[in-house]
Amino acid sequence: KHNFQSCLISKGQLDVIQTDISKAFYTGDPQLLLGKLASMGFNEIILNWLKSCLIERTQQVKFSNSISDIVNVTSPVFEGSLCSQLLFMIFVCDISFSGGSLPIDFKIWDEINKQEDCKILQRRMGSIIESLESIGVVLDANDCSVMTVTRRTKKAITYRYNIENMEITRKDFMHEGDVLFDTKLKFSSHIQQICKKGRQTCSLIIKNSSQFKKYETEVALYNSLVK
Repeated sequence: KHNFQSCLISKGQLDVIQTDISKAFYTGDPQLLLGKLASMGFNEIILNWLKSCLIERTQQVKFSNSISDIVNVTSPVFEGSLCSQLLFMIFVCDISFSGGSLPIDFKIWDEINKQEDCKILQRRMGSIIESLESIGVVLDANDCSVMTVTRRTKKAITYRYNIENMEITRKDFMHEGDVLFDTKLKFSSHIQQICKKGRQTCSLIIKNSSQFKKYETEVALYNSLVK
């Protein structure tokens, strides 16, 4: 493990690979998921209910007086459902990641001082991809991005990180929660983004509160939505 803060203070370089496997999750093996649920002690009623949703499920759309053809739904999880996150955690619980379970939008990084360090990070990424493929989850390079973070003045060391020979897209910005990071960690773009949202919300409050008689109401809206 590398200390993120000390690396940047010493004007080192960090390469960060971010991925979102929420889409890849829907390519997984539903039989394997049901097997894990059974081994964890889920009773037969719940297993049969999930099986009816996950295996040989069909879908049909009706609009007005028209009905579409029946199509097979191959996704192992019903996208957007309340239990999708729980099923995902169970599905990937065997994959070790930084001493814990694999999050749905995990990031891996390493301090980069030479090209060999980039290759090590590429191999770490490859190891995680192999673990995902072992449970039928296929991660696509389009679901990933890479960003080089450094405060050094000389040119950064670059490397073409890839998944199955498909290059991962490089970005100048990356979100971590509600914070927008840039390659120099100046946070000017994040501040501009927050100010823009604040101005938009203020305009909305002013537009819709013109008939309010009490000034305190506008202040309360400002404090709760903007400040």
